[in-house]
Amino acid sequence: MMRVVLLESVIQDGDRVLFTAEGGRGIASWRGDGAQVAGVAVDVEVEVHEEIDWSEIVVDPQPGTIVDVLDQAMVFRGVVEDLDKDGVLTLRFGSGIVLVDTTGEAPLGVVGRDVSLTVRDIEIYPTGV
Repeated sequence: MMRVVLLESVIQDGDRVLFTAEGGRGIASWRGDGAQVAGVAVDVEVEVHEEIDWSEIVVDPQPGTIVDVLDQAMVFRGVVEDLDKDGVLTLRFGSGIVLVDTTGEAPLGVVGRDVSLTVRDIEIYPTGV
């Protein structure tokens, strides 16, 4: 879960929306009932709908913003909290957490290290909290 501030008004479910979050800005598809007004802070769950190969994940990246937008994709930089046997990566960025399905061979000792990854198919859901 993370808190975001919408930079654009959301008219309907599925709209792409720009937002700010702790440490940067992001873009995602909105999944929620009803319209949302720009400038409103919302607690959301983040869901990534694609698998990322470890060859596309940068371990120990250069310092940068925690969350950013690049060519209609979202870049996360954070610490690997966990990597389970099925390849599900738990990434902590600031006070937020996102789960990402990974493929390929993860580097040894990656838990606890900083990584950077780019995702295109991402959705945010208001939690109602």
